[in-house]
This record gives sequence, C-alpha cells and structure tokens, in this order.
Amino acid sequence: MAPKPSVQKERREEILQAARRCFSQHGYHETTMEEVAVAANLSKGLIYYYFKSKQELFLALLDSWFAQFDLAWQEVLASGSAEERLRRLAQLDITEIEESADLSNLLLEFWAHAGREPALIGRFHQALSRYRQLLADVIAAGVQAGEFRAVDPWLSAVGLLAAYDGLWLHWMIDPQGAPIRETGEVLTENLLVGLKRK
Repeated sequence: MAPKPSVQKERREEILQAARRCFSQHGYHETTMEEVAVAANLSKGLIYYYFKSKQELFLALLDSWFAQFDLAWQEVLASGSAEERLRRLAQLDITEIEESADLSNLLLEFWAHAGREPALIGRFHQALSRYRQLLADVIAAGVQAGEFRAVDPWLSAVGLLAAYDGLWLHWMIDPQGAPIRETGEVLTENLLVGLKRK
C-alpha cells in the first residue's frame, strides 16, 4: 500500500533536504543515493521509490529551489515603483546568498553541471528566461513611467542578472575581499544610476 499523500509529501521533502546537504557537502558526482538515504534516515529502496535516479533527485532539488525563489520574487515585485522593486530584488538576492552558504555551494554544482547535462540546461534556460522577463517588465515599466532612461529592457535585465551572478561568484571565491552586503549595495546603486534619467 502506498503511503498517504501527506506522508509522501513529508518524506519527499525530507529526501530533498538530505540531498541538498549531501550535494552541497560532497558535490554531485561524489554523492551517492545511499548517502542521501543515510542522511534522510530512510532506506535506499525508499529513496528510489520517490526518485528513480540521482539526476532526477538533483533536478527535483533544482525545481524546488526555483519554486521557492519564484514565490519570493512575486512578493517583492507585487507593488512599488520600478526603482523600489529593483532595490527589493537586490536585497532579496543578497540576503539569500548571505544566509544560505550550503545553497551557494549547491548552486555552484548546478552551474558546473548545466553545461554538460541537457536536462539541467533546459531547467536553467527556463528559469533564466523567466527571471529575465520579470526584470525586463519592471525596467520597461520604469521607462514608461519616466523613472528610467529609454534603455532596452531585455538587454538591461540580462546585464543585471549577470552582474549579481558575478557578485555571488566573487563572494564564493573570496568572502573577505568581496563582502556580499557592502559590495551588493554599491553594485545596486551603480546599476540604478545607469538606469535612471539624468
């Protein structure tokens, strides 16, 4: 008999959290399904009941993170001027990076494997397109309202995301040399100065 839906959901989440710890500590290739089972205090067979392969588990973890991030973005973008929304997005990104060291390691794993795994490339492409479009919509609204110069919203969104990804990578490599909050605030101000009307 299959577990009740509520139990299934709870166990699935336990497995995802255990996998997050294992992947961030040991990397994708070094992590085994058996290690995930031990970390989750479940049998290996039960892990395979929920996820047929390590790649499927990895993709589910990626989807789970994107879903949480999507909700946070929607809340931040719900109201305010274009500048206010961009500032809140920047703060959200900086806080996420600052408070989730294991997530940062995990994201490095995702980035490292995205170029070699077609399924990961597809997930990243979908997510990047979605976030770029959300940012482009905010920038376009700022242009229309007269807050921002007549910039190309899509290209500006691509540049903004790339800048914050670069900040995150520098912080991962050299936390003392690139303090995330202070550097993030300077980056945000510089980017907004570039967008705003003179």
